[in-house]
Amino acid sequence: MIRIFQSFTFDSPPVASDRGMYTANISNLAGSANLSYTITVRFDPIITLEITQTGITDYKICCRAIAYPQIETIELFEIRSDGTLRNLHVNAGATSTTSNQLSSNFDYEGTATFAGTDNCPKNYRCKVSTSYSNGMNNTGTCLTTPNVTNLQVNETQSTSTSAYLFWSLEPNGILVTGYEFEYRLLGQNEWEQYSSSNCQSFLERYCVIDGLSPGNLYEFRVTATNSVGTGATSDIQSFHTFSPPQGRPRGVLASRKTSSGMDAIDLSWEPSQKIMPGSCMIFGKNLVKIYLR
Repeated sequence: MIRIFQSFTFDSPPVASDRGMYTANISNLAGSANLSYTITVRFDPIITLEITQTGITDYKICCRAIAYPQIETIELFEIRSDGTLRNLHVNAGATSTTSNQLSSNFDYEGTATFAGTDNCPKNYRCKVSTSYSNGMNNTGTCLTTPNVTNLQVNETQSTSTSAYLFWSLEPNGILVTGYEFEYRLLGQNEWEQYSSSNCQSFLERYCVIDGLSPGNLYEFRVTATNSVGTGATSDIQSFHTFSPPQGRPRGVLASRKTSSGMDAIDLSWEPSQKIMPGSCMIFGKNLVKIYLR
């Protein structure tokens, strides 16, 4: 028998056989042979934190801890942006249980739950205390669907047959597994889908929608998806594809040069169209300005 407070050492580090149960050889007990003992030792709690979405903005947090000896407290905290902790039991009505003993071994189980409805996701932490130790797990973030916001068209990157779309996501930094792109001519009721497989850079939050007709007003919208589901559809963004010029320039009919450079130019177009001083013509996405002195 090993008496309380009797000192001894292990021949080798204990080998874990179950949570809180270790087997080791003890050889320095006076008058005894080498024997194998199973002893119970204290250890830090094992904590798991699960956060799931239960509605568009609703979510549920569940922290589960396994520990020996009995769990004294188990608490959920929200990690604020400045790094401080907000106790959800004191401030938000989270609940907990601490005294459930598992039938499979000597371990105790504790749980804490919280149902939230505002500004998901946030970062959370679960703290568990026993008579010997405190454990604090890695942070958990609420899973939610991604929402496409601030959809825009980059006109300098667009052409007469394509529109360069770019956007933002809320929450910022959320994982996205795919997008759905839709477009239509202004005035039409039905939306056409644009295959995201044709959009090689959608993970970088931009996509070039091609195959459009020149000189038409189009509307676009985008939705994003992840493992939770599909987020809210973006606001509609419109874009008028460029119209190429109707005629071809016949070239320079007359010009006069000086030592400082060309100071006069005369162009004719088909149909005949005189370019006035300070005027400009748009061809595709290129802006050509003619200045006369």
